[in-house]
Amino acid sequence: FIMPGFNMYLMADPGGTRDLPPQLYTTYVDFTWAPLFFDHHRLLLTVAPSLYSDFEADTSEGFRLTGKALYVWDAVPDKLQFVAGVLYLNRDNIRLLPAGGAIWKPTPDFCFELIFPRPKLAMRVNVGTGYEDWIYVAAEFGGNTWSIVRDNGNPDKVTWSDYRVMTGYERRLDGGAGYRLEAGYVFGRQLEYASGIGDYDPEPTFILR
Repeated sequence: FIMPGFNMYLMADPGGTRDLPPQLYTTYVDFTWAPLFFDHHRLLLTVAPSLYSDFEADTSEGFRLTGKALYVWDAVPDKLQFVAGVLYLNRDNIRLLPAGGAIWKPTPDFCFELIFPRPKLAMRVNVGTGYEDWIYVAAEFGGNTWSIVRDNGNPDKVTWSDYRVMTGYERRLDGGAGYRLEAGYVFGRQLEYASGIGDYDPEPTFILR
């Protein structure tokens, strides 16, 4: 699978020495290979050349490779899977993050993704022609690292991190497409600069996406 992506973040500057660019950008191309090497045993391998920058910093500083390597065992087809591996985040605060757990589907109406670092508990509430409606609760570890230029013209890197607990609604369409709406609580928020100038811990907040 090959998937390009582009994200723009509009930042509210907390002011003082914590100057942030008004926009941060993430541009990437995600290359994923999912070989089935034995019955019920699969690998999920991803490499994503990415640019994390305010588009003012030197391009070489904002370029990073990210990826993941996961092993998936389909222990009970359509009911129970085990997952183990590692995420290569390549962020200033976290380079590698272990990932793993289990995906349990006791019935077609329930799906429990007990996977670190993004667990998700989902229940199917409606089935129509070509679609299914699900509601869920989930948690995740958010943030990233971007290369920036400070207001004084000096290059720097800023790392954002937080924790999120959310509830949501999802419509799954035949073929793998769909859409979702999430709302939740964000806490443990940290803004850290490579220079150490202007580090800041914002108050908890809410998220809607």
